[in-house]
Amino acid sequence: MSDSRIGQFVIGGTMPGQPTVTVFLVVTGDQVAGVGRFSWPVSPPQNFVVLFSGKTHSTGLGPAKQLYALIGKPFPELIGAPNVPTLAITLDGVWGTSGKASYGIWLDTPSIEKFDDQPVSVKWLT
Repeated sequence: MSDSRIGQFVIGGTMPGQPTVTVFLVVTGDQVAGVGRFSWPVSPPQNFVVLFSGKTHSTGLGPAKQLYALIGKPFPELIGAPNVPTLAITLDGVWGTSGKASYGIWLDTPSIEKFDDQPVSVKWLT
């Protein structure tokens, strides 16, 4: 992919009480970087910032898909800070505006809580 774009991705949060990840990603070639916010209205409420980096590529067989494989780091980087360590996004079409995502969150517990097949909506800004 030789195109460069910036997109606002909203993942999940389609029903009250569900977690939401809002991410702004810069895509240049196959490189991806950005910043996101995880929010979840539980008790206590979860709300934290994550820096993302990774790669994207497009499939060429069947209906086109654009795949994103991202790794997250907490911001600020503190030991024990909550994080979204992995985020995988599949868009329906190259530079698509919808798709699905799967991610895990780490909240200073021994395990990562997983959220699979979450709806994604994208607004391409450039």
